[in-house]
Amino acid sequence: MVERDTADYEKSEKMAITSGKESLKRQGKEIPTEGPGLQVFRNGILYFK
Repeated sequence: MVERDTADYEKSEKMAITSGKESLKRQGKEIPTEGPGLQVFRNGILYFK
């Protein structure tokens, strides 16, 4: 039962991401290619260069 609950959670999480992208498309806005975590990482790399 635990595996099923986890799968349902992952499925709902993916749906939330997809619906976010779909809403941006419908509004005619640009869809970001990078998430905030990768942006923070790149800023850290630039800081230490």
